[in-house]
Amino acid sequence: MLDKGLIPFSRPSRHRRIRLTDLLEYERASRSRRDSSIRQMIAVGDNSALYDLPEPSPKEAAQAIAEVRRSQINATIAFLDANIIYSITLTDTLLTMSEHNLLFPLWSPEVLLEAAREAERTLPASVQASFQ
Repeated sequence: MLDKGLIPFSRPSRHRRIRLTDLLEYERASRSRRDSSIRQMIAVGDNSALYDLPEPSPKEAAQAIAEVRRSQINATIAFLDANIIYSITLTDTLLTMSEHNLLFPLWSPEVLLEAAREAERTLPASVQASFQ
């Protein structure tokens, strides 16, 4: 990130120094991009009425994945389970990969509900809103 110029730094000696404000701004911008991507993926599901569909059979799921692979030749398809979505670090990494067309993430409504239930059980109320 530093070598790509995403976060400004100085190098008064051998070690690089990063201002806290620059680091916090990068974190805020990264979180904003991630949240935007999540909202966009949810909107696609809502607009396509995907959350109203019954769970696919394994054969239907395999066919859907094959169709996605044909349209996203260079992207790896990954089904994100609740333990992945619950982890902010993993979610951020995977959504960043998705932004660069390196990964095509998939999940089900049940997975989102499970992640929300776990967040409700373990996280403070101020953080739980991000799972709604």
